[in-house]
Amino acid sequence: MESKRRKQTTQPQNKKTNELTRNSKTVSSSHEVGIRKDEIAALPRFEVGFYCLFIAVMMYIVMNELHQQSKAYFFNLKRYNFEDGWSILGILKKDSSDKEWKHFISLFNPVNMLGIAGYVVLSHIMQQNLPQHKQWSLFVYSIVCYLVALSLPTLLLICAHVIAMFILAKTQSVYVIWAGVIFQISTLNYTFLMSPILKYFKSDDYYIMVIIVAMASVRSMSFGLEYCKESAQANQKYSFFNYLVYLFYLPTFITGPLMSYEQFYQQYISSPVIHRYSNILKEFFYYIFWAVFLELILHFLYFSAFHNERSVLMSISPMAVGASALCHLYFFQIKYVVIYGLSRTLALVDGVEAPKPPNCIMAMYQYSDMWRYFDRGLHHILMKYIYFPFGGSKHGIIRQLLGAFVCFLYVCYWHGFNRNYCYWAFFNWMGIVFESVVIIVTSTESFNNFMNSLFSRAMQRRLSAFCWTPIYVCLSLSNIVFLAGTRTTYIYFERLILSDFPRNCCFLWLLYYMTIQIIKECHLQFGKKYLCEKSYRIA
Repeated sequence: MESKRRKQTTQPQNKKTNELTRNSKTVSSSHEVGIRKDEIAALPRFEVGFYCLFIAVMMYIVMNELHQQSKAYFFNLKRYNFEDGWSILGILKKDSSDKEWKHFISLFNPVNMLGIAGYVVLSHIMQQNLPQHKQWSLFVYSIVCYLVALSLPTLLLICAHVIAMFILAKTQSVYVIWAGVIFQISTLNYTFLMSPILKYFKSDDYYIMVIIVAMASVRSMSFGLEYCKESAQANQKYSFFNYLVYLFYLPTFITGPLMSYEQFYQQYISSPVIHRYSNILKEFFYYIFWAVFLELILHFLYFSAFHNERSVLMSISPMAVGASALCHLYFFQIKYVVIYGLSRTLALVDGVEAPKPPNCIMAMYQYSDMWRYFDRGLHHILMKYIYFPFGGSKHGIIRQLLGAFVCFLYVCYWHGFNRNYCYWAFFNWMGIVFESVVIIVTSTESFNNFMNSLFSRAMQRRLSAFCWTPIYVCLSLSNIVFLAGTRTTYIYFERLILSDFPRNCCFLWLLYYMTIQIIKECHLQFGKKYLCEKSYRIA
């Protein structure tokens, strides 16, 4: 989790020192069981080719099976999980049971699209003609858009939260700010704190309000904790107007991704960099492609509806069960590629480089990589304001694991603090603990000498993939706990691992092992840093 530490503003180092620093980060960020990045061996081409071919064939077989089972069990699924599909596809129904995706798609209505188009035009005009008034004009335009799109109770509640947190930030007390943040989140987690005003919210309004308050709490925390580090002379940087601009910034206001106040201030308020519109449009159409792809897939694969009907999930074939789990994970990742990506594209119009969308969820077989490369903005904030203040990895393994535990505790509480999120957070923390212990053991010279004396480099790579396979499986199951809950996850565990044991378990292990080998081959050929940090823009 160390790779996201913000670079300190120190004197420039010489070229040799910078090169040594980069090399050390490259090695430490990709440590494997019994083998270092610079020692990863290439397997025979026919072996890697066989892995790729086998996974591709199995992917086609299980997806086809899921499609057939979706048609066969369509009438066993509740009607409210579906809506009319595209007319070009005939009588096919679309699975609309994923509420988050359904809500996001509903944002693409004519009024909102007109508002976004107006924002882009106004941003361009002000940047070209009156850049000194750009922030004021876009802020006023954003507020007008919120007045049109949001209900009055939602706006009043958000304003109350925003003003209260700014007052707390002025105390420049870390404890006071954290108390305010916890109380903000508590109002969303415990109904009795919101019961006096719930009658003023409709169902859809309440859902939007919860999202906005949750996002605002993180941004308020970032602003307040950054302000605590500054002297009284920094009032201009931490003015009430800059605070409002940060919290009500239209491209990321509801959908994210999250950015720390320091990141936002440097890019939008202090020294914005204007990007070429040709690059922005290329990135925009990249995300539109994936949005259309998801909408199309939901006409043929009803994996989301299966999750809502556990009795049906128990009845479909084992291959369809495995495909349903895989689709749900991919859908989760691509959904946020679209949501974060389109928001990022709109922010690029203002010169704001918002965090990149998630990396491929099945290309990350370690818990640490999952947290580092999925929600990059949230990861940066967790590292900066929770993990590092607790000591990070610089003050021993105990404080490192304690910092990680508090990070997961905060994320669990922020998401809702129910049983499913508690299990999910605990499993992820245990995964981080295990990985930390493994890295400590495998970093010793004696361990590496022992492995080198017994096994060739190619065999060490095979052993590494074999050892990481159960962690990879556990990571997938913990993600399903977050997405579908513990009961649905147990159905997957029972049908894919316990049922017909050990045949199903061994076959699943083989598939995950081959997938890890393909991931390792990609890291070897292209470099892990390139694959995980590459820009999504087609420049």
